[in-house]
Amino acid sequence: MNRSARREGVSVIQFEHRPGILDLSWGHPRPDLLPVREWAAAGADLDWKALTYGSSAGPDALLESLGDPERTFVTGGASHGLALLTQVLTQPGDVVLLDSPTYHLAFPILTDRGLELAHTIPSPTTPGPSTAGPTTPDATTAAPLTVGPTIAGPSTPGPATASTPGPTTASTIPAEPTTAGPTTAAPTTANTIPAEPTTAGPTTAGLTTAATTTLEPTTSGRVTAESITAEPTAGGGSTAAAGPDPALLVAQIRHFRKAGKRVRLLYLVPTFGNPTGASLPDQRRRELIEIARQEGVTIVEDDTYRELAYDGPAPPSLWEMAGGDPVVRLGSFAKTVAPGLRLGWINAEPEIIRRLTGLGYVHSGGGVNHTTAVTMAAFRTGGGYSQHVARIRREYRTQRDVLVNALRKRIAGRDVPVPAGGWFVWLPLPAGLTASALLPRAEERGVSFVPGSRFWADGSGGAGRIRLSFSHLSAIDLERAADRLAAAITATPSRQGRR
Repeated sequence: MNRSARREGVSVIQFEHRPGILDLSWGHPRPDLLPVREWAAAGADLDWKALTYGSSAGPDALLESLGDPERTFVTGGASHGLALLTQVLTQPGDVVLLDSPTYHLAFPILTDRGLELAHTIPSPTTPGPSTAGPTTPDATTAAPLTVGPTIAGPSTPGPATASTPGPTTASTIPAEPTTAGPTTAAPTTANTIPAEPTTAGPTTAGLTTAATTTLEPTTSGRVTAESITAEPTAGGGSTAAAGPDPALLVAQIRHFRKAGKRVRLLYLVPTFGNPTGASLPDQRRRELIEIARQEGVTIVEDDTYRELAYDGPAPPSLWEMAGGDPVVRLGSFAKTVAPGLRLGWINAEPEIIRRLTGLGYVHSGGGVNHTTAVTMAAFRTGGGYSQHVARIRREYRTQRDVLVNALRKRIAGRDVPVPAGGWFVWLPLPAGLTASALLPRAEERGVSFVPGSRFWADGSGGAGRIRLSFSHLSAIDLERAADRLAAAITATPSRQGRR
């Protein structure tokens, strides 16, 4: 490929078009919904102050439009915000607890800091249709508990493919679909936190279903199948909602402490989550906030899909419910306006904001992405933002409905969840059929997706799920993609079919 062709194609944008493939992997906006003219108009009347060094936390006009200027810091997007929080709130070797499943490209951001990843144990049942939660056994099986060095999950710039793995490096963290190329996280021992990360193999353990036992550390400080038991939740667990099981979460945190480790963060995407589209019920939100207060853990609330609510208002944020501490909240304009702006924000208590504004690179270079932040303030205060969000809500709601209805018509007997917001359908596959078996058959027929196992840091869950994005393709292409996916599912033998 010559130099000019590269500049016009692959080297300009992250998305990689593969001829003949209708790709449901990419969590990207539909190109014609990006507000090119409106954005240009918002910046047309800016003066020199938009082009000089910016105020450390961000321009006042944008901070005020976000509603809490003393507790807001402008970032280069949610991923940048997460990286900054690991810098000011953690040390290498600290433990970060994750929902099961959760946003897969958070994994390398966290392990770049040398953090140890461990999935929380989910409640035995999931939310009903109003929260778009999955309802099949695959989604509710308790995930293995990972303690010690963790394979942090794969990631390449391109979509998930059947045969082309690619590693993530510290300098290039892509924003969307991944392939399997593990990165080894920093190990820790039972009683020490190393100053620098090293490499070692992963240690995982299964979750037993016994009704009465407790999490007890072994002499190595790691969890074994024999040392984990599931304490029943209130009501016997029969009405438990989505998200981490509260009783097991407390036991998990205390287990790590007994093993000499510090659990610093609980990372959640609680509203229209990626990949499930589900939202935590209010009661579960309150329980997690109380546990975080009690145990001295900071909840990092990745709230990037909040504004994309299709069937009514989004639930209250954890940040709002807690009134601040122990929650820090990540917001982003990537989904509501444009990802190329690389603009977002952190909500946190003033002490954390002071630590962020005191970082050396902020002191040297001023506020993050200043010109874009000033333009966003004008876009919001001038009414362009609210008009644009209203438009994309209508468009993405339509695209959601097209994909869901097409899948329901073409895949007999499938319970296709309807996400109340966000960009993704978390589709259960027929019993015995795995995403890894389906993917090559699907790509032969011209459609692709992200396998569910990518949303567990160690790949231990989600074998019978696939994530489908409805944001990037037109309604016509979504219909065609559903046709191709249904044909691939029909043509792929399941494990049960091989008996």
